[in-house]
Amino acid sequence: QQFDDYTYDIIQQTFDLLGATLPFLRNNLAYLPLHRRAVARYNVERDLYDASRIPVLLEGDLYEGIDYIPLNLTEGYGRLRLMEIGERPDPRDIVVFETIPNDLPRVGGVITTVVQTPLSHVNLRALQNNVPNAFIRDALDIEAVNDLLDHIVYYRVDADTFALRLATPAEVDAHYEALRPSEDQFPPRDLSLQQITPLDEIDFDQSDAYGTKTSNLATMRSFGFPEYVIPDGFGIPFYFYDKFMAFNGFYERVETMLAATDFQTDFSVQEQMLEDLRDDIEDANLPQWMFDALTTAQQAFPEGTNIRCRSSTNNEDLPGFSGAGLYDSKTHKTTEGHLSKTIKEVFASLWNFRAFTEREFYRIDHLQAAMGVLMHPNFKKERANGVGITDDPIYGSGGNYYLNTQVGEDLVTNPEGFSIPEEILLAIEGSGPTAYEIIRRSNLVPNNRQVMPVAYLDELRGYMQTIHEEFALLYEAADIESFSMDIEYKIDSTDQLAIKQSRPWIGFLEQQTGIEQINPAQLKLSVFPNPVINDATLSFEMRQPAAVESWLFDGLGRPLKRTAHGRLRAGPQQITLAAGHLPAGVYFLRLRMDYAGGDAAFTSVKVIVR
Repeated sequence: QQFDDYTYDIIQQTFDLLGATLPFLRNNLAYLPLHRRAVARYNVERDLYDASRIPVLLEGDLYEGIDYIPLNLTEGYGRLRLMEIGERPDPRDIVVFETIPNDLPRVGGVITTVVQTPLSHVNLRALQNNVPNAFIRDALDIEAVNDLLDHIVYYRVDADTFALRLATPAEVDAHYEALRPSEDQFPPRDLSLQQITPLDEIDFDQSDAYGTKTSNLATMRSFGFPEYVIPDGFGIPFYFYDKFMAFNGFYERVETMLAATDFQTDFSVQEQMLEDLRDDIEDANLPQWMFDALTTAQQAFPEGTNIRCRSSTNNEDLPGFSGAGLYDSKTHKTTEGHLSKTIKEVFASLWNFRAFTEREFYRIDHLQAAMGVLMHPNFKKERANGVGITDDPIYGSGGNYYLNTQVGEDLVTNPEGFSIPEEILLAIEGSGPTAYEIIRRSNLVPNNRQVMPVAYLDELRGYMQTIHEEFALLYEAADIESFSMDIEYKIDSTDQLAIKQSRPWIGFLEQQTGIEQINPAQLKLSVFPNPVINDATLSFEMRQPAAVESWLFDGLGRPLKRTAHGRLRAGPQQITLAAGHLPAGVYFLRLRMDYAGGDAAFTSVKVIVR
């Protein structure tokens, strides 16, 4: 399967068995490691393959002779920058990668010297952010690229070539100003609640005082789940952060920092000044009343408890801005003394460079941003941890929840080395072994055992149903098809299933802003006939009027044809695709819809076979 990374022993056994059973495959069989983990494992075990009779093809071998693949045809501006492994780009960088990065934050454009495909995570992110993206073989050997490294450039990806030239700061500023929200955003900050409060006394509508992470977890404690499912704890309101910042004069310092010319114009200065601010926040003193309140809260936990202190801000889970992963959560260990040490570390994370640049781009007022803290006993030595969505946004199957579960404490969102999580589609209705499908097994459990056995799946299904239904009412989204909840769960050291977080899925938060990826099923997109002989009819339904264009790609991701269909009304639509001139093969179709007000949406790639 696409995401498997089988060991050499398994590949060798398969190779030998196929050759023995199907003699015509001898001398016509090769191993193609596709996924990056499979390639990484191959690189580790390369000596074994070199000494064997197994031919190995790498994905790049399939694209031999192809020097350019345009993947997102648009334009962008920024500093052209060669990225090293693990290096973090800035939002206005045009990045050049010699490997495919594990994650891609917002950037101004992408060039890779290794092959991408239309469905690669890099390209999907480029589509989402509407930035130019292309594979350019040996890009650094091209004078137009190499000579412009570390300069501010204009970058455009066309169907048959790319353009790269020097740009002026005025062009760059104008470009990004057009992409940003038109008005400043002031996240709500309720400072009227002034006490560290038990979760059982915090309501859903108090997120403006404690943050969504805290209020949502507190709300789930009222859903009637067994006591062990939702952890107990406390919420520290924004009032504490506000008084701490004012007590130490940090607001005035931030105002001076934001106004400094070098801070505004030099990313390296910006990063250093933010780091200095974080260091000073962690070293600062607390007002005595705040120190005493934290002492009382710390003593309320059972003796010997390590306390998980989790960031809970007022600038997360906002429409068009999820804020996921921007801030830091910390575990306060019993050996570390007073709780204030860890609380200040969480406060300081509001000023992480990445968080600052994301707020800046979305015009979120930095001085209005506030940090609350969610406190509960730390989970330790858990047997598994995972992320579940009360929908299937990955494969678009109907009637399923999507689960991604990792063994032990290895993070689902950033797994280590060869670690592969278990991927399951869990039927919304039903129970038992027939009510789920394993899409991918974890490679960290022996003998194909499940990380999430059937009993846990049945238990989790019930919790997810309740969470979805209750929050759909609370978010007034019961009739919104795109609404779903993103939950984090664990099997703890006592083999009990616990839920530690629930937030709206990012697709719901971003449905009215930016560029949205739509599942073909939502548009009722179909191709008939398929396989296509001469012409095909594309049928789909428009949710609202939009300007529509279609793109046809070949099997290697190269665009063949772009057709503008004009502004179409809401409702059923049909478009003719002329395919008689195409050679037999597999093709990909993408529809893009641009709505009034600058919002846009695109379909997942649809396969068309002639």
